[in-house]
Amino acid sequence: MTRWASAGRIGSIRTPGGHRRFRESEVRGMLADLTSEATVPH
Repeated sequence: MTRWASAGRIGSIRTPGGHRRFRESEVRGMLADLTSEATVPH
């Protein structure tokens, strides 16, 4: 997730302590995209 956020593939918000927070909708969207790519028959 950190690499995706650094690359701009997913948005993140930094907390004052330096942790990243991700929007649930964006995470679910990424998972849906990855799942559909992995299950496409050849």
